[in-house]
Amino acid sequence: MPDLPLTTIAKVFTAETIYRAAKDSAECFGAMGVMRDMPLQKYIHDAMICLHTGDGNSDDKLRIAETLANHRRGPSMLAAE
Repeated sequence: MPDLPLTTIAKVFTAETIYRAAKDSAECFGAMGVMRDMPLQKYIHDAMICLHTGDGNSDDKLRIAETLANHRRGPSMLAAE
């Protein structure tokens, strides 16, 4: 996977981790976590924006999946096609 930059992997991992942490926090606080006057509601909103950002986070996930699929198939399988 030398052709895949580590920044792409780090960006996808960070976005998913932020979302998971915010979601788990909301589950711990229950209804208090999503009230508009509590700061956790803003954190959840920001995590959703970070996860579904328009600068290509889903494109980066696709690039990682394609790289892993080609890596697991191996060079001999690609040469046979």
